[in-house]
Amino acid sequence: MRMGKSMFAQLARASNMAVQSGTIVTNLRCVCSSSPSVNSEMIQCARCRFIQHSVCIGESRKLVPYECPRCLLARLDPLMFVDPTRENAVRAGPTLIPTFEASFASQPVGVQICILSFSAGGEFMDPRGKHRLHVRCIRLDGKSAEHCWPLMGQLILNGRVVETFQVPKDVHGHKRKDVPHFLKPDELRHGPNQLVVQRTRTLAGLSEPQRQALRVDEQGVYVVAVVDAESLTSEELIRKVAETCRPTVEESKRKFMQRVSRQYQAANSDEDCLCEEPALEVPFADPYLPGTMMQIPAYGNTCKHIQDFDLARFIRMNEHMRQWKCPHCSERAYELEVDTYLEQLFKEIKRAGIEPEKITIDKAGVLTVNGRYVANYKDGMFSLVNQEQRKLAFGPRRRQGGAHESYREPKAGTCQSPVPPPVLASAAAAFPAPRGGQG
Repeated sequence: MRMGKSMFAQLARASNMAVQSGTIVTNLRCVCSSSPSVNSEMIQCARCRFIQHSVCIGESRKLVPYECPRCLLARLDPLMFVDPTRENAVRAGPTLIPTFEASFASQPVGVQICILSFSAGGEFMDPRGKHRLHVRCIRLDGKSAEHCWPLMGQLILNGRVVETFQVPKDVHGHKRKDVPHFLKPDELRHGPNQLVVQRTRTLAGLSEPQRQALRVDEQGVYVVAVVDAESLTSEELIRKVAETCRPTVEESKRKFMQRVSRQYQAANSDEDCLCEEPALEVPFADPYLPGTMMQIPAYGNTCKHIQDFDLARFIRMNEHMRQWKCPHCSERAYELEVDTYLEQLFKEIKRAGIEPEKITIDKAGVLTVNGRYVANYKDGMFSLVNQEQRKLAFGPRRRQGGAHESYREPKAGTCQSPVPPPVLASAAAAFPAPRGGQG
């Protein structure tokens, strides 16, 4: 479904590094479809490793890690999977839709077009009756990619207008919902096809807010492509993610602790603050169904927080909405990963018959359930230790010099093998603490 995240992280460290001017490149694949210029700065995609001109990709060059428009367009909809490595997966494009120059600003009418030519055979529909070929468009604004069309324009396929875009009446209200255009069998021809993406300006009949929004949008950089997608049902996607996007528990723990550290740093950005850092709360309830523990906790690869969501419910919610927004940070979660570290903790909580009320994690990485049970981790497994009963059973313990000391909490990252409370009580009775400092 996607490149392994460990490999992607390694490539990401080398991305966002501009290729120096004058460098001879052989792997140029840019939206301008032109040859490399010795005087132009270029940048390399962290996924496909192809190079693009920095000037052609707009604000998307600020993405960290940087991804080229082709890779962004390929992963817009997990339920309509496009394998960018498959031949002819991207039938045409991605191609830039020309912007309006400043000299056009005073003109009431203007037209800019781009043309995509592609060939179609008998692959109009997949075995489920879904349209395979469709047109995707994104704006290169340096934010997380989402499908959107220019505010005003048309799609013209083989000389026939198949879709029209209009400026919404309330430009400050609800955002226009843009979706890909699926190419229907009655719109396509066997053999060569030509798609014209027309970007228009018609100021007549528009209110002043609409005109202002149109002027701002005219300077936006859009790219469009015709792609061949494989449709998946929600259940197929759930199984695919649960099976193929499941790191080892050790790797998941490392990533989880990175998110914990990042969240602590964000909460304590004030260097002058000397107050004690409170433990972070780890949500265990499904954000879509409060009060219900998540079955398969997951998160998007762009999420920076420790909050997860239930994998199955997230995919089913987006089967019709197709928004793919994380319920916690609103980032687009096109690529999902199972949080196997928390998944193991939730399984142990259920096995122990504990009704979770609150799960916290301190800066040292110690997880506590309901303020009493410390979750000790070792070799991919969790064990819950009731600290109150353990302290009561052991009581004071002897120091090397003969004095006594009270029970101390286990150090962060150490594993304390759990012993049932009755066994602890009997052990304390059988071996009482010595008196008078005698050994």
